[in-house]
Amino acid sequence: MKTLDEGLTEAVSSLLWVAPRLQADVAELKAVADQLALKYGKPYASAARDNGLSTVSSKLMHKLSVQAPPRILVEQYLVEIAKSHDVPYEPDQEVLAEQTAGNQPESPPLLIDLGAAARPPGFVAAPFPPFMPGTAPPGSQVDPPPVPMAPPSAMPPMPSFPAVNPHTVGFGEAGPPAYNAATMGGFPELPSVPASSLPKPSSKEEELDFDDLTRRFEELKKRK
Repeated sequence: MKTLDEGLTEAVSSLLWVAPRLQADVAELKAVADQLALKYGKPYASAARDNGLSTVSSKLMHKLSVQAPPRILVEQYLVEIAKSHDVPYEPDQEVLAEQTAGNQPESPPLLIDLGAAARPPGFVAAPFPPFMPGTAPPGSQVDPPPVPMAPPSAMPPMPSFPAVNPHTVGFGEAGPPAYNAATMGGFPELPSVPASSLPKPSSKEEELDFDDLTRRFEELKKRK
């Protein structure tokens, strides 16, 4: 058998012990158990399945063991079922007396420890201190709802401004000075622009005869 780390003894033994008991529900447990048996040897795996080494988790064995629930738990369930179905039921006074006297069996430990600090039997958490009169508990302060603003009854009149002539802007009330051609400086004379009309064709161009040109062109072709 190969050496097994002491920190893994309980975990490995618990997996080997629980595999044949839960492999119908969790098929992967059988494959994990077979791999652990190959790693640490078949003798160790066989001893772990029977808890021959006493290294299996006691919480796991308790949760998977078959045992009758406590009497007080059964009685409490019956009382709650009767209440929910409006059935008259008289609980067993002997069982209730055991709970009152504190003779009820100790509840089994949880499978998963949630890290709660150990407390003595009968421990009751201290209640929160009462608040002083006139003070609200924290987190209970509620802001008042916002007050809706009423719209104004009438819009105020817009301020009036005097009309402005765009032609007199920058010259004051007198306006721009009057235009006088005599006071303006002399402008240079522009060159004369030729007429846009085309010149008339000469008399020779007017006398061209297209029939004569065609005839002469035919004569040139015959000479070639």
